[in-house]
Amino acid sequence: MGKRYLTIEEAAAHLGITPEEMMELRNRGKILRIPDRGTWKFDVDDVTELARTRASQATPSSVDVTESAEPTEGIAAAVSTPVLRESLEPVPDVDQLRRELLARRSPITSQAIIDYLSVVCRVTGNDAESVVDGFWNDAIDMGHYKDRRSLIIPHFGVFTLRRLDDQTGLAFTSRPVDSIRRRLQQRRGRTASEQWIDYFQRSGNGDATRLSVKRRMAVRIASETQRDLRQVHRVLWELFDVVCEIFASGEKKIRWAMRGEMAPLNWRDESWYDFRCYRRLSARLPDWAETQELTGRAVSRTTEIKHETRTSPRTGHSRKTPSRQTQDTGCLVTVLVTIIALAGVLAVAV
Repeated sequence: MGKRYLTIEEAAAHLGITPEEMMELRNRGKILRIPDRGTWKFDVDDVTELARTRASQATPSSVDVTESAEPTEGIAAAVSTPVLRESLEPVPDVDQLRRELLARRSPITSQAIIDYLSVVCRVTGNDAESVVDGFWNDAIDMGHYKDRRSLIIPHFGVFTLRRLDDQTGLAFTSRPVDSIRRRLQQRRGRTASEQWIDYFQRSGNGDATRLSVKRRMAVRIASETQRDLRQVHRVLWELFDVVCEIFASGEKKIRWAMRGEMAPLNWRDESWYDFRCYRRLSARLPDWAETQELTGRAVSRTTEIKHETRTSPRTGHSRKTPSRQTQDTGCLVTVLVTIIALAGVLAVAV
């Protein structure tokens, strides 16, 4: 017979505690939790064993206790067990968790990344998912792309818009993989500074335009999701870090549910990550004609350039190729020259 599992609410009910207290026990290493599509489940045997342990170790005279809820039929021993609260929680082994994530079979899914963020940042699956959703919602905000601009995220990559038939698609090009690897080595062990949050909030959530790109994004996501700015900033920082770790592998794809897929590309001696936009995400953007008007990309016939410049995606080397208008003009001249030459031949013959 296969193992039986309980949701966090069911496990908490069996122990006579709240789901929040259940998570506290897990963070203290008292019970193992198993990721399950953004939430957590617990082995019934583990819950039963924890109930016995807590019952045998219960000390009603403890100075910092809270009484549990009414007994749940089936596990009476855990009914009146006080919940001991600890101010310090064990810090997750981030390096080990990253290794486990990177060891997954390609493509690494957005759900796997959300589960990772939930554990490392010690937030719920819903909180981690809201930051990931907020990141993508911010990436398709048309305000970033007015006046032909792009969304440039330092040390990460560049988001732009491109045409997909009559629709608008989101495009992305990461920093070169070698550059990302060097950056990760330089920053190894560093954590996100939150001093700016204190200053920003003391000033009444002042001028966000003076913040860095990633911090401005954290402010926007916190505002849109109505979540704590510190929590959002911490999760967003870890999101950028772990995605860069995947980029540094140079081989694993990332599949973002209902959005698209990031995959490595190579050209000469360089490699980077590109983004294939799904139709599901494209449908959330204006059609291409409207995008041209909103972003200033529309070009009139009178100002049409004579040549197109084609540039290597990473090196910047470019070469000019005749535009369609120039090619058409050249063809017309060739035809006229041929006709004139033929007329001359006929005149001589006559």
